[in-house]
Amino acid sequence: MKIPTQGLAIVHNFIAGSFTAVGRGVNNGSVSIPSPRYTPIHRPHSTAITGFMTVLHGDNRFYNNIFLQKDIRPCMAELHAKMKDDEWTDANLICGTIPFEDYPSYEEYAAQFQGYCGMGSPASNRYYDKLPVWAGGNLYFNGAKPMSKEKDAYVDVDRKATFTLGDESTGYKFETNVYDFLPDKDTDLIDTEYLGIAFEPEEAFENPDGSPIIFDTDYYGKKRDKVIAGPIA
Repeated sequence: MKIPTQGLAIVHNFIAGSFTAVGRGVNNGSVSIPSPRYTPIHRPHSTAITGFMTVLHGDNRFYNNIFLQKDIRPCMAELHAKMKDDEWTDANLICGTIPFEDYPSYEEYAAQFQGYCGMGSPASNRYYDKLPVWAGGNLYFNGAKPMSKEKDAYVDVDRKATFTLGDESTGYKFETNVYDFLPDKDTDLIDTEYLGIAFEPEEAFENPDGSPIIFDTDYYGKKRDKVIAGPIA
């Protein structure tokens, strides 16, 4: 999944691929001068534009996801070696939040502005630094890796998780044994208040009609009596 962007909320997913283009992919290709791409900022639930901003990267939230590392085919490893320094993708092959390893926590980011008094202060990168990244309640299998700031990450290195996705006459069929390996612990119920406000455009994560969103229902419409990671209750 390419995510050369910021301000995402990725919640209750089953992810068996990697995040690529993290921290890159937003320049327009100038040879010798900065060429950041400017992205429109819209009013809530509207296409009306209120302004433009470059992408700082970060400001992402990863909660209650299941990450499963797939076997890396030799051809993919060869492609990674060729593309890892490309502007448009780093060809990352490792599943999980590990591409955000060098992104700050909120506390680290906010500390840059403590005692800051504007003009006359020593020059710094505070206004152009990466934005914070949050993560919690995620599970990692088969070598998928969390970023080290994710303190409650559950990493299973002992058992082999599998999944298949087949196309049958009745539709797609997804099978996995990962639910046999889930830890015996609840995770937090995620909602609009929990996710907070996106840095730009200073808006909440909410339903299309503007009402608060509560992730208390699974993929099949079943209420989550016990909140566990993944799309299925």
